[in-house]
Amino acid sequence: MIGEVYEQDLRRLPLTARLRRFVEEVQSWCTKKLSAEDDEHSIESCRRLVRFMGQAGWYEAVLAGDPISAVDDVRKACLLRCMLAASNGQADFAFGQQLEALAVVHFFGSDEHQRVWLPRLITGELVASLAWSEFEELGTGCRAVREGAHWLLDGEIPRVGFGELADVLVVFARMIDSDGDRISAFVVPGEAPGLGVVERLDTEATRLICRVRLDGVRVPNPAIIMSPDRGSQIFAQACRRFAVSTGAASIGLARQGLRTVASMISVAGGDLDAQIKDTRWALDALELLIYRTAERQDFGESAGDVEAEQVLRYVLKETQQKIEQIIACDFGKMGESPSVAGFLEQIAQQIRVLSCAGFMNTGRR
Repeated sequence: MIGEVYEQDLRRLPLTARLRRFVEEVQSWCTKKLSAEDDEHSIESCRRLVRFMGQAGWYEAVLAGDPISAVDDVRKACLLRCMLAASNGQADFAFGQQLEALAVVHFFGSDEHQRVWLPRLITGELVASLAWSEFEELGTGCRAVREGAHWLLDGEIPRVGFGELADVLVVFARMIDSDGDRISAFVVPGEAPGLGVVERLDTEATRLICRVRLDGVRVPNPAIIMSPDRGSQIFAQACRRFAVSTGAASIGLARQGLRTVASMISVAGGDLDAQIKDTRWALDALELLIYRTAERQDFGESAGDVEAEQVLRYVLKETQQKIEQIIACDFGKMGESPSVAGFLEQIAQQIRVLSCAGFMNTGRR
């Protein structure tokens, strides 16, 4: 049951004809391709999921245009992540991690980056990761010192999704040279000498977040993405653009939790029944809120990105709270209460991981 798609009808949202077809295609794909075995939180499972989603064309579908003129890419990202998370939490984690780094290379990478890396990243042949220090100002977790035609990267980045399996990392670093103190982004191969995992930050939600260390990692000048002083602009336009989709993923996870409660408990009553109904109504409203926010971003409204950050925080807080309220209900003498509560706690933990990722992508603590 866990691997099946929750019967959510996203088509009741005010979708365009193209987005309606997109939702139907994704729902059909999830039913056929995703299974409970893909929720193992292992490196092998995650690589397989990235490849499946790349071959299905989901990354290409979301990254259809440039960050200014794209018509519906944020709405597509939100719809897709909501459906992925409702079906399989690890599939959404894999999609979100790949999308972050892929968006930077796609929108801002040089001709060489687009030729060498982009085709293999967008099809899922290679796995990408975004690396920056979320607990400090952007880029201060790592520094880059010029050495002739190369740069030496040194520093430690405390939380990197896909840190252990990434074939390529997009690293934000503070550049130190005669031209002053600037921030830029570098494309770094995952097998580069001096790049390594210091610690795996295992949680109940995922085992694929790591603390990464760069010790004299040497990269050539062409590894720089765009001009050397535009790291903050790259981050704002590419990474923050899709941050609201993290809220959509949290809604999908909450729906997965509700579906599992319904499948494991044959009879509900009292507080539990009322809480389940209340949560379903709340998730319907949150889906519409996310969709309208993404729509404003797609239409390029000036307040779209600011509103998206506020909506993201609200949605993550609400979905977390709704699942915790169900966990607190008295399951009574139904025999399944330990396994139900345990699974819901895993869902809550996955939403906490999403909350961390969402705040990272807005550049906030």
